[in-house]
Amino acid sequence: MAREKYWRHTLLMQPLFRAVFMVLILPNTKELKPRGIKWIAGVQVRLTLTGITEGLSAPISFEEIREYSTENYKPGDQTIATTLGIATKFILQLEQREIDAFGIRPDLCRLIADNIIPPRILEYREKAKRLGWVEERDGRLDELSPRSSEWVDRIIFPRWFGNGALETCMLSPTVSFPL
Repeated sequence: MAREKYWRHTLLMQPLFRAVFMVLILPNTKELKPRGIKWIAGVQVRLTLTGITEGLSAPISFEEIREYSTENYKPGDQTIATTLGIATKFILQLEQREIDAFGIRPDLCRLIADNIIPPRILEYREKAKRLGWVEERDGRLDELSPRSSEWVDRIIFPRWFGNGALETCMLSPTVSFPL
C-alpha cells in the first residue's frame, strides 16, 4: 500500500505536458549530424495544442511567438512552426507560469514530511552534505528539495558529473568529458 501511495503522488503527468505536443521537422540537408548549439537551436519544429487544458493555470496561445513562425501562422491557430530554440524558450516560460501559479508539482518536500516517500530517497541529503551543504549557512536539510537542480551552486559545480554524466557519456558517442 505504501508503494502504491508513493507512485500515485510522485508520478504525475504535468498538465503542460498533456497540453502541448512538439514534433521535430527533418532538416532539408544531406548531413544530419548536429554542428553545434546554434545549429540545434535552429532546427525546425512544430508545436501543436492538443486541446487538453485541464489543470493549466491559463489557456495557451502561440500569439507571443507568432513573429518567430517559419510558416504562415494566423491568430487562433492550434499549431505553429518555429525553431527549437524559440519553442524551448516558449515552453520553459509556460512551465514557469505554471510553477508560479501552483508551485512545483509534486511537492516532494511535503511528501517526505508526510512519510509518503520511502526513507532511501533521503540519500540526497547526505549528498548535499558531501557537496558542502552547511545547515547553519544554507538552511535546514529537511526543507531541502530532492531536486538537486534547485540547490546545487553552478558556480562551484559548473560541470555535470556523477552517474548521470557517466551513463550519458557511455551511451552517446557525441558526448565527452568535460561536460
